[in-house]
Amino acid sequence: MPAEFRKVKGKFGLLEKFAKDAPFLRALNYINQIFMHLEPGDLLQLARSSRNLRNVLLRKSSESIWRIARSNVGLPPPPDDLSEPQYAHLVFFNAYCHNCLGKPRPHSHRGRRVFWVLRMRCCKTCASKLCSPTLDKAKKSLKIDDLVANVIPCEEIPGGEFLKLPRDLHYNDYYAVESSTAVTYQAEFNALETDEERVAWLESMKKAKKHVARNRERNGPFVEHLKALSAAVVARWTAAGRVC
Repeated sequence: MPAEFRKVKGKFGLLEKFAKDAPFLRALNYINQIFMHLEPGDLLQLARSSRNLRNVLLRKSSESIWRIARSNVGLPPPPDDLSEPQYAHLVFFNAYCHNCLGKPRPHSHRGRRVFWVLRMRCCKTCASKLCSPTLDKAKKSLKIDDLVANVIPCEEIPGGEFLKLPRDLHYNDYYAVESSTAVTYQAEFNALETDEERVAWLESMKKAKKHVARNRERNGPFVEHLKALSAAVVARWTAAGRVC
C-alpha cells in the first residue's frame, strides 16, 4: 500500500482519500470498479460518509453505477418519478419515518413500512394523517372543490394493513391522496378564467386519472413483487446489522 494511504483509518476514509488525492481519471476508474460490486444500500452509506464520495455518486454520470448495484440485489427498475438514489433511499433507508423523522422503538415497525403511493416510509401515526378515511375528509382538510377532487388520482389502501382497529371493530379503507398534488390541481383549476377552460381541464384530468388507474391495475402484480422483494432485502440487511 502506498505510504500516503497507510495512516488512513476505515474503509470509507480510504475511499475518500483515494477519490480526493489520486489522479482523477485513474481514481474514478478504480472506484467505479469497486462500486459495481456493492449494493444500493452500500452506495447510500458511502454517499453519506463524505462530501467527495457524495459528489461522485450523485452526479448524473454515476447513474449506471446505481443500476448495476440495483441488479446485484435483483431489484426491478425504479418508477419513472424516482431517480436511482431516491429509489435506493426508499427501499433501504428505514432508520426513521420519512415524514415525522421519528425513529422506531425497539422491536417496533415504526418507519419500516413503505407506502409506494406516497413514495415514503411512514409510521402508523403519519400514515393515518397522510391518508384520509373518506374522500370527503380529504376535500375538507385540503379545501378542495368537489369537481377537482373527483379527478385527483388516489389509491385505496386497506386500513387493516397499517392502522389500529377502530372503535366499531371494523377496518376502514383509506384513500392515499398526496397533498401537494391535490393543492396543485386546485391551484391550476382556480387559475382558469372561463367555463370552457375549466370543462376542458376537468376532461383532461379525468382521462389522466383513468390512465393512472389502468396502469395501477396492470402493474399490480409487479408492485406486489417489488414489495416482497424490498422487504426481503431489508430483512437481510437488518439481520446483518447493515440497514441505513
